[in-house]
Amino acid sequence: MKKLFTHLAFMFLVINLFAQAPEIIGYQAVIRDSANALIVDTKINMRIQIIQGSESGTVVFEEGQKVKTNANGLISINIGTGTVVSGTIGSIDWSDGPYFICTEIYPTDDITNVITHTSQIVSVPYALHAAYAENLTGGYTETQGLADVLAVDNNANGQIKNVAMPGDMKDAVNKAYIDVVLWISGIIPLHFTGLIPDIDGNVYKTITMGTQTWMAENLRTSKLNDNTSISLVTGNTDWAALATPGYCWYGNVVSNSAVAVACGALYNWHTVNTGKLCPVGWHIPTQEEYNTLVDYIGGPDVAGGKLKENGTKNWNSPNALATNLSGFTGLPCGLRNADGTFVGIGNAGLFWSGTEHLATGGICAGLLFNTGKYEDSALDKNAGLSVRCIKD
Repeated sequence: MKKLFTHLAFMFLVINLFAQAPEIIGYQAVIRDSANALIVDTKINMRIQIIQGSESGTVVFEEGQKVKTNANGLISINIGTGTVVSGTIGSIDWSDGPYFICTEIYPTDDITNVITHTSQIVSVPYALHAAYAENLTGGYTETQGLADVLAVDNNANGQIKNVAMPGDMKDAVNKAYIDVVLWISGIIPLHFTGLIPDIDGNVYKTITMGTQTWMAENLRTSKLNDNTSISLVTGNTDWAALATPGYCWYGNVVSNSAVAVACGALYNWHTVNTGKLCPVGWHIPTQEEYNTLVDYIGGPDVAGGKLKENGTKNWNSPNALATNLSGFTGLPCGLRNADGTFVGIGNAGLFWSGTEHLATGGICAGLLFNTGKYEDSALDKNAGLSVRCIKD
């Protein structure tokens, strides 16, 4: 049997608000062939099974459907609305899991040319499961008290923090699970911790790696955290002459442009050295703190790839070995040279550390488009670089 690939994304949508409404489960998948190319605008046949117990367990529901992929290779169907072979979704006892969805997709009339995929339903459609709530019999005694919930690093007067990922079909969906779903969708980075605002009201995603919590976006404040304005300097001669805090946007674009919002501002080292650039409770990371991050994710030979945003949407090709497994999402925002000229956008992401190098230089962290390595180096204090903050 010829094996093909499929990238699957499940979106469970339940329409069970009234007794007469159909009981269905929404399902989406992106279809690719054995060369990893999208199968677009193509009519396909599908067989769908819901299996109880294990991947090779009892088939409790089976149906067939015909659907056409769109221009992006996406199919969207409602399981429960096809040609039923056996069973009904309405008769499934969702409390008696686990359950699995098995799909067989035939992109051609050749029945040996099949895409197969089986995955566990990790979140039972709530309205479907609720249909069995009235079937509970006998008394039920809660054995877990608040003290049990708050047993590890929690506070009864504060918040109940993340608990473990749901491991059992009967577990409730929790924050950690939702974080993973949002990461897959690209809404939040891997290792997402929360959000932090600066004094201008810009809000940044944050990540936690080991004992460190970092901003996952470049700083773009126009003020120090004591509300002192930083000088916006556009002219090359004025920039080169600065011996005080200053910032700019790459290429002197406007502050609300796509480049400025994505890349943040470029600051000279005099701004970094004020100790007031980051929000209160945060600071510019030292060279040693960058080294701690690099060591945590595998060392300098591989850390660059893990720190870079993957793909070539922003980075120039080949963006070597980029995976963003750290969630740092380093971008190639280039720099402003000490003479005021702008260079390197698309090729390099350079971030000031708080560590000085002799009288005229500062240490910066470096990511490059053509290598997966992490490198630090010394640059003139009048250079304009990106900034990430780390929590105190």
